[in-house]
Amino acid sequence: MMRNIAVIIVLLVSFLIGMPHEAEASNQGQLIIINKSNNQLAFYDNGKLVRTFSVGTGRDNAFTPEGTFKIVNKIKNRPYYSGNIPGGDPRNPLGDRWLGLDARGTYGTTYAIHGNNNPASIGNYVSAGCVRMHNHEVRWLFDQVKLNTTVIITNTNNTFEQIARSRGYQITQGQAINKTITVLERTHLYNQPNTSSRTSAVLNPQSVRATEKLSNWYKINTWMGPRWIPSNNTIDGTIKNISQKLTLTENARLHNQPIANTRRSEVLRPQMVQATGEWNGWYRVNTWLGSKWIKPSNVIVGEIKSISQKITLTQNTYLHNQPFTNTRRSELLRPQTVQATGEWNGWYRINTWVGPKWIKPSNAIVGEIKQISQIITLTQNTYLHNQPFDNTRRSDLLRPQTVQATGEWNGWYRINTWVGPKWIKPANAIVGEIKQISQSITLTQNTHLHNQPFANTRRSEVLGPQTVQATGEWNGWYRINTWVGSKWIQPTNAIVGEIKSISQSITLTQNTHLHNQPFANTRRSEVLGPQTVQATGEWNGWYRVNTWLGSKWIQPTNAIVGEIKSISQSITLTQNTYLHNHPFANTRRSEVLQPQTVHAIGEWNGWYQINTWIGPKWIKVN
Repeated sequence: MMRNIAVIIVLLVSFLIGMPHEAEASNQGQLIIINKSNNQLAFYDNGKLVRTFSVGTGRDNAFTPEGTFKIVNKIKNRPYYSGNIPGGDPRNPLGDRWLGLDARGTYGTTYAIHGNNNPASIGNYVSAGCVRMHNHEVRWLFDQVKLNTTVIITNTNNTFEQIARSRGYQITQGQAINKTITVLERTHLYNQPNTSSRTSAVLNPQSVRATEKLSNWYKINTWMGPRWIPSNNTIDGTIKNISQKLTLTENARLHNQPIANTRRSEVLRPQMVQATGEWNGWYRVNTWLGSKWIKPSNVIVGEIKSISQKITLTQNTYLHNQPFTNTRRSELLRPQTVQATGEWNGWYRINTWVGPKWIKPSNAIVGEIKQISQIITLTQNTYLHNQPFDNTRRSDLLRPQTVQATGEWNGWYRINTWVGPKWIKPANAIVGEIKQISQSITLTQNTHLHNQPFANTRRSEVLGPQTVQATGEWNGWYRINTWVGSKWIQPTNAIVGEIKSISQSITLTQNTHLHNQPFANTRRSEVLGPQTVQATGEWNGWYRVNTWLGSKWIQPTNAIVGEIKSISQSITLTQNTYLHNHPFANTRRSEVLQPQTVHAIGEWNGWYQINTWIGPKWIKVN
C-alpha cells in the first residue's frame, strides 16, 4: 500500500515538473518579454520596466518559438559549432553572450537570446529561431538577468504592460527617465497613457524631453503641461543631420521611418547614395518617393580612398567581395606583394584573377621597405621577429652589440642573422655611427649622467658646472669619461667648443640685456644702454663683457664689432642714397641724398659715416 502511494507521488511530481510554463510569471522579480510583432524586447525587474531593446527574430514566423520559457544557462563566448568558429571571434554570428532558453524540449542549447556579427540585422526577421541583440546591449542584459528568469515570447498588438499583467506579473509604476526622444510623425497628445484620453492637440515631428516611460507611452512636458504620447512613432535620441556618401553593396529596403515595421516594398539596388540624416545605423536618403530611410547591410560609409600602394602580405589572406568579414570568399592569397588601388576602414582593394576584390590582411607591410645599409648599436637585449610586428616575436634574442640593418619599415629594422633575415624593433638603439670627437664642453648647470644616450637611462650621479672633454657625439648627446666609466650627457645651456678669447671693442647702438650664460633663457633684468664695451670672449655670436655685476654675456642687435675706422674721404654719390642712423639696413631713415659729393669721416664694414644737416649719419654706397 505505502509503496503504491509513493509511486503515485513520484508520478504526480514528474507530471507537474514536465508541464509547460505558459502561465508562469512571478508576481515580481525579473521578467523578459519579446514581442515578435515589432521585434522589441522588454526587461522588467521588481515590477518596473528597466529597458527595452530592438531585436532580430526568425525569418519565418514559426522559427522563433512562442510561449513562456526560462533562462537555463548563461554562456560567455559560446563557439559557433556548426561553422567551426571559436567563441570571441568577430566572425561568430552568436556574438559573445548567450542566454539559453528551455524552448521546444531543449535545454539552452538550441534557442537563446544572443549577440551577433551583423548589427544591421537587428530589428529585422532574419534568424533561424534565436533572438538577436546588439552586442553591447546583450552584454548589459547578460550582467543584469538571473538564471531561471521567465521569458515570454509572443506575437501580439498588446503593450508590454498588458502582456505582463495578463501573465500575472505585477507592474508597480512607470519608469522614471530623463532622455530626448524624436517624434517622427504628427502625434496627438493624451491626458493619460491610454487611447481613450486623446486630446485634440497635436505635436508636430520634433525632438522632445521624456520624463517617464510606461509600457509603450512617454510622458513629456508640453505647452499644456505634462502629457502622454504613444512610443510607436518615436525613436530614442535625435536624428543627426549629415551629408555623407554611402555605397550600397547589396539591396536595401526603403522604410518610411527608421523603424523596422515601416518597411516598404521598394528596394534600392547596389549604388552610391547621399545620406542627409543618420540615427542608430539608419540613414535618411532622398528618393523618387521623397525622403525615406534605409538600414543597409555591408554599406561603405564615406569615400573609398583611391591609392596606389604596395602591400606585402606576410601570411595567407582571404579575398572578400566587399570590405566586410561576412563577404569572405574561399580563395586566398599566399604571402606576396600586391598593389592596392583603394582603401577604406583598414581594408584594401586589389585587382585579382577573379576581378577587383578586398582584403584585410594581418601583419601586412603597407608601403615600401626602405633599403638601407645602417649600423645600429643595441644597448640592451633585443628579440628577433619573423616579420615587423610584435606578434611574430621569436624566442631568439640578440645581446647588446652592433648590427648592420639592410631594411627599415615603420621603426623596425631588418638584419641578417644566423637564422636568416629577421626583424628587430630595438629600444634605446643608437641608429647610425657615433661620431668620434675631441671636444671641450662647458657645463653651465648641473647635468645628470646617463648609461646610454637616452633619457630613460639616467643615473643618480650629477656633474656640477665645469668643462669636460667629449669623446663621442650622437643625436645631441655627448659621451664623456667619468669616475664611473664612459657615460653620456645631454646638457642644457652647454657651451660646445672653446670660448674664443678676444679683446674687441663693441659699439652697442641700442639697449642690450645682460645674460648669465650665452643662452637666451639666462637673460637678466639689467640692460646696457647704447655705448662702447670691451668684449673678452666670443662664442656662437655671443660676447662676454665685464660689468658691475661681474662677467656677463650679451647678444647685441645692430652692434658695431671692432673699431670704426677714421677716414677723410670724398665720396661721389651717383644715385639717390638713403641715410641710416647706424651702419645697418634696418636703421634706414626717410631722408635721401641726391647725387653729389660728400665727405666721409668714418668707415665700417662697407658703410660710411658722414656729417649731415641732422647730425652724423651712415650711408652704404652701391
